[in-house]
Amino acid sequence: MNTQDAQKIALSNMGDKAPQTVLLGLVCLVGYLSATYMITVSAGYAVWGIAVVALCTYACYTPLHEASHGNIAGRHRSWLSINHLTGALMGWIIGIPYTSHRRLHLKHHQHTNNADKDPDIIFAAHTPMQGLKALVKTIPVQYHYGFFGDLGSKERFGFLLETLIIIGSRLYILAVAADPLVTGVSLLVGHTIGTAVLITLFAWIVHHPHTAQERMLTTVVFETRGATNTLMTWLWGFQNYHAIHHLYPKIPFYHYRRVHSEMRDYLTHSGVPHVRF
Repeated sequence: MNTQDAQKIALSNMGDKAPQTVLLGLVCLVGYLSATYMITVSAGYAVWGIAVVALCTYACYTPLHEASHGNIAGRHRSWLSINHLTGALMGWIIGIPYTSHRRLHLKHHQHTNNADKDPDIIFAAHTPMQGLKALVKTIPVQYHYGFFGDLGSKERFGFLLETLIIIGSRLYILAVAADPLVTGVSLLVGHTIGTAVLITLFAWIVHHPHTAQERMLTTVVFETRGATNTLMTWLWGFQNYHAIHHLYPKIPFYHYRRVHSEMRDYLTHSGVPHVRF
């Protein structure tokens, strides 16, 4: 297989609308709202709520990520509003404006592993303390870019509107909660756990050690042997094949494994790093 053959495979897996991704987003939204409601009603649901909030924070980044690349709409312009609405709602769950995150994430693709230009280089942790610092910076970096980055006037307005909604809705939740302290701590802990898992699996390990900048070398594929690979792939949101995404960003996440299987020899011979265990 040569580069042209691989490109044909990639193109055949791009462009369709993605109701599966919208469904995942709806499940995350319902789960997050349900958990938040139960926590606000009674502190007795705090542990259950933390677990669900953590899971939804982790899982909802996949629809947000797909929306950032336009992969929910694909070639169907009539789905663009659904694409952007899904991204905004998932950003609300995580607590980051979709408008600015989309621009910042595309910069990551343009400058992957470039120490001076890749915004995700903050995740290039080599010690637990560096990892903790990266976790603390995750959300602030998004807002710093939104306020001070190179957004256009329309995008800046969208960023500010989303910021007001994110902050205002959280303040409202605390205002109506039976126990504001328990509610606030529960949401914060759930978000922190979900974000920690998210950046570990989506941003750190797939690019570690964050030094290679050649197109075929920036991202690692992880596989296990046998049926456990299917389980790992689903739990990882298919991001164990994140290299497929960086090579062909317009391929929806649920096609990564199939595309990898079809062009495995090409990817291996091209030097794409693989870890099999």
